[in-house]
Amino acid sequence: MHSFYLVYILFGRKKYFFPEEDESIVRNIWEDKARIALNQQLTQARKKAMSKENTTNIIDCLDKGPAWINNDDWNQMIKDVWSTPEFQRRFESARRNRLTKTDGKISTHSRGTVSFASYRANMVRIFFYA
Repeated sequence: MHSFYLVYILFGRKKYFFPEEDESIVRNIWEDKARIALNQQLTQARKKAMSKENTTNIIDCLDKGPAWINNDDWNQMIKDVWSTPEFQRRFESARRNRLTKTDGKISTHSRGTVSFASYRANMVRIFFYA
C-alpha cells in the first residue's frame, strides 16, 4: 500500500466525507498534494543541510540529515537521487530556466494573479466552446 494512501485513509476519511463514487478522484488529489508537500520538504531539507555544511556538494552532507528523516534513508536519497548525473542535469536545467530573461527581466514562469472572473471565463471557454 502506498504511504500517501495510508495517510489518506487514516486522516482524510475521518474528517471529510464524500460520495463513494468520488473516492478515486479525491484520493488522486490527496496524493498529488502530499507528493508536492513532501517534495518541497525534502528540497528544503537538502538545501538546509548543504547550507549548514557550507558546501555545494550534497555528498558532504552524508549523515547530516534532519531529525525527521532516518539517517539511512537520508544517505540513500543522497546516493541514489541527489548525487546522480540525471538529477544534477535536471537541477541545472531548471536553474537555467528560472534565470532566463524574458522581456528584459527574469521570468517567474507565471502569468501573475488571475481574477476569479477571468479564470471562470477561461474554463467556460475551454470546456463549453472547445
